[in-house]
Amino acid sequence: MKIDIKNLVHNFDENIADTLDTAGQIVRKHTDALDKCITEVRMLLTEEGDIEIQDLNYYVSYIPDLLYEVNTTLQQLAIKTDAAKMERKEVFNTAYHSCNSGTVQYKTSYAQQQCQEEQVIEDIYNRVYKEVEGKIEIATMLHGSLKKVLNYKTTECEITRTSKGNLSF
Repeated sequence: MKIDIKNLVHNFDENIADTLDTAGQIVRKHTDALDKCITEVRMLLTEEGDIEIQDLNYYVSYIPDLLYEVNTTLQQLAIKTDAAKMERKEVFNTAYHSCNSGTVQYKTSYAQQQCQEEQVIEDIYNRVYKEVEGKIEIATMLHGSLKKVLNYKTTECEITRTSKGNLSF
């Protein structure tokens, strides 16, 4: 018997499309402003020429504000993740204890079937948490890099200003 792997993958992708979309919507809801800022910085970096000091000052000041907001969201997502886990365990335990007959293996299997929806919710919030956490890490690294560039440019301007002031004729 030959397995049609492409069809299996296609069906699987269709089955989880709603789950992926939901997770993506939750992430975008909480990180949209941060994503927009990172895109703006990326555009500045890909343009020819130097980044203006005013732009660097703006983003070095703005990114921590965004990180503060997203970090607050991350804490809320952690609570939701924990709550989803507790809800799944509660449904599992209720189902397990309501099953009066059968082996431990049968009761476990039955209880796992009964809490599948709760498991999906828990998995979604786990993934959302990890993605938001990753975006915070990336934005933090970007902020550090922008600060280094700003410091370099500021030092460069000071050296240029000082060397022009020391010209003697």
